[in-house]
Amino acid sequence: MNVKTLLAIIFMALSVALLLPQSANADAVELTWAGGYNTTGDALGIMVLGDNAYVADGGGGLVVIDVSVPNNPNRTGAYDTNGYAGEVVVVDGYAYIADGSGGLAVVNVSDPANPIWAGGLDTPGYARGIAVSGGYAYIADRSEGLMVVNDNDPSPPGYRGNAATPPGRAVRGNVGFL
Repeated sequence: MNVKTLLAIIFMALSVALLLPQSANADAVELTWAGGYNTTGDALGIMVLGDNAYVADGGGGLVVIDVSVPNNPNRTGAYDTNGYAGEVVVVDGYAYIADGSGGLAVVNVSDPANPIWAGGLDTPGYARGIAVSGGYAYIADRSEGLMVVNDNDPSPPGYRGNAATPPGRAVRGNVGFL
């Protein structure tokens, strides 16, 4: 490659660089620390509803944290589930918890300071994820696939069916995507 060609390439590269935005992070969001709460277990899943954060806390079960003052969150209540709480969804005053080897755990959280056992269902696999929609709880039950549970009466929930599926999960309307 001769010097003239090399200079042309350098000139083109500089021209392109000048046309690009000055910073690749020009649209970046600046984040600042607001506060935190150190749970006793492994915080694996969370749902915030109103002033409360519902935390699936692994071996610590369900932990309810008041987050009304973000720089000073405080524990409001807790319930120690039978398994390893990995994910939580709260609907109509009930926390539905994918509770590992404990299957589905349902806890009444209408009084966040005093969560109460409402029911549960031991699933054949290891409950890793959960979604609730249209009167049904959809559980990602690891190697057993999708488990569908009728939750019209959370105590006790009723088994409706299952399907062997690959990993992943989501629910839209009445359809479970795994």
